[in-house]
Amino acid sequence: MRQSSANDVNPHTPLESRGINVPQSNHDESGLTLVLMGAMYSILSVFPIAGLMALVFRFPIPFAGYRSGPSPVIPAMFAVVFYGFFSGFVLLIVLGAMGGVLTTFLKRKFREPKRLVCIGSVVITFVCLFVLAIPDYIVGPW
Repeated sequence: MRQSSANDVNPHTPLESRGINVPQSNHDESGLTLVLMGAMYSILSVFPIAGLMALVFRFPIPFAGYRSGPSPVIPAMFAVVFYGFFSGFVLLIVLGAMGGVLTTFLKRKFREPKRLVCIGSVVITFVCLFVLAIPDYIVGPW
């Protein structure tokens, strides 16, 4: 049987206590990163969501009314630019950033906060575009 010496190290002691530097994982995103990601994802997802909404449901095209089907998909993208210049992009940036702030407060509970920010921003964008597509159902015919 082998005798233990003073140079033997217990393999179960943490590396930090043995003087070995351990790189930290990148799972701890800063709050500002999550806020900026929320704003970015909401702006980037608005175009495909508008196209899908025009294809599946309907979408308001400026000066043409509500359109649905495959032909208004491209005009829906231009409609997003039109609505975006009239503060639509600002609204999406603010709401996406608010989703990032909420995720910053909740990130301790979730394993992957980046995924949560992405999903939340896409849902926020979808809700905004859906509300844009259904005002006559809420208010009544114009």
